[in-house]
Amino acid sequence: MPYSIILTAEKQDEVQLVEVKEVLESIPGKYLEYQLKKGSKGPFIPSREYTAALSELEFFSWMQEFRIGFDVGDEQILVFLTSQPIENRHFNGIDFLNRTVFVDLNNWEKLLVGNHPIKYPIAFHVLISLLIIIYFKEEAGAKAALHQEDMGCILDLNRKKTKVDLKLLTARICPTCMDTFLNNLPDINLLAYFRSGLEKIRYDMVEGEYFRKIKPKPITVKLQKVFSKKLGYCICFDGIGSVNLDATHTVVYLYFLINPQGESLKEIYKDYLFLLQLYKKFTGTYNHGLIAKLCKLDYKVDANGKEIFKKLKRENSMSERISKINKEITVLLGTFGLEKFYQILKRTEESHGVDPQITFEDETKILQELKSNLGKFKNLPS
Repeated sequence: MPYSIILTAEKQDEVQLVEVKEVLESIPGKYLEYQLKKGSKGPFIPSREYTAALSELEFFSWMQEFRIGFDVGDEQILVFLTSQPIENRHFNGIDFLNRTVFVDLNNWEKLLVGNHPIKYPIAFHVLISLLIIIYFKEEAGAKAALHQEDMGCILDLNRKKTKVDLKLLTARICPTCMDTFLNNLPDINLLAYFRSGLEKIRYDMVEGEYFRKIKPKPITVKLQKVFSKKLGYCICFDGIGSVNLDATHTVVYLYFLINPQGESLKEIYKDYLFLLQLYKKFTGTYNHGLIAKLCKLDYKVDANGKEIFKKLKRENSMSERISKINKEITVLLGTFGLEKFYQILKRTEESHGVDPQITFEDETKILQELKSNLGKFKNLPS
């Protein structure tokens, strides 16, 4: 049976309560079942008549009155999200005897960097509190497990509140705490559920709204003549460096760079002559067999010296070269999104290519010359 969690708050905190519940319920699995508790004057309990800071003992006493008055069962865990000022300004507090938790709603915008919804750190601390109250039956055991010095574990006490980022952005259960949890309640699946839930909140916070998503912009890529390379040419990315490709892979990559609209892999055979001449430009020799395979062609010369071409149905030379090029692009540009502009990917139903947004400059002018001097290669059997 899932653990029954009763969530409540004062009327003024209704919006935060609903948002936190949504975050908690987005965690896959049914180990915890959340329910909003309705009070007598509406869906949430009325605020106290005065706003002076309460001790945790006084606050828990008030929560116990609520538990009794609204018939919250002893087996249910009561979680109260509050903006009431509470002495010691702890993130959260736990009454182990009465299975009651509070989480503070105040000052999160001052503790975390950037413009962010506070539903994530609040839900994070609700989940940690539930983990603690389920795995530790007594307060003494839980206090002994807390880290007095911050180390990026969910059981960091965080005496300096500004250190809470370290816990939130790792969602880590250190090996010592992992053993401590399992020694108290050896339910590995439940612990895995909590760990997965904390990681999901961390991910949503980092990848979603907590940090601004930085979208990279394409940079100029150039074909340049160099004397330090075996080929005598290199494909260079402005401000970063050159990609490490041999002659064959350079020929393939340049073919897609000069065709940003994309090319059908089934139609590349029509550019056989261009690829052949470009390969010769880099190596000084023709390699009909190699270029033919890239174009899914079988190349032979008959007894009379006549070249014979035949389409091949199964030939993966081009796909293998594209895969190698994409890996090298990733090595050079990283995996934060910039590489996607330059990798040879399937861009439409029929075409592969680089992103048409990129700018390619041929400082050598050899590509333009070859392209203008060579027509399409069509001397193929039907």
